[in-house]
Amino acid sequence: VTRSMSSAEGRRVTDGFTQLPATTAFSLLSEYRRWAVAVAVGEADHPLSTGTLSILLAAREQQSPPERIEGGTRESIQRDLESIHLPQLDSTDVIVREKGDQYAPGKNLERLLEAAEAATDYLEGAQTH
Repeated sequence: VTRSMSSAEGRRVTDGFTQLPATTAFSLLSEYRRWAVAVAVGEADHPLSTGTLSILLAAREQQSPPERIEGGTRESIQRDLESIHLPQLDSTDVIVREKGDQYAPGKNLERLLEAAEAATDYLEGAQTH
C-alpha cells in the first residue's frame, strides 16, 4: 500500500521519495535559463560549476562558441543563475548542489525533462491540426 501526503513545501511525498508535480515542472520550464540548465546538467558526464553553466548559457543565447563569450555577459548570467534559477532547481531536486558551486542531476531531473518533452509533443501536435 502506497501512502501519499503533501509536505509544507508543496511537494508530493510517496514512500520516502519526492515526485515533481506537473504544475511545478511547468513553472520551472517557464523560464528558458532553468530549462537550459536542466538540459546541460543532464547531458554532462560530471557535475558542472556555475561558471561553466554561465558560459554554456551565454554561448547558447548569443549563438557563439563558448570561447568568444565576454566576461561581463558571463558574470551577468552567473548572477542570475545563482540568485534565481539554481536555487529553484535545487530546492525541487531537479539538480543537486555538490562541493562548492558544482551541480549534478537530482532525482527529479528526468521528470522535468519528460514534462518538457510531453509539452513540446503536445504543442507540435496542436500546430498540425
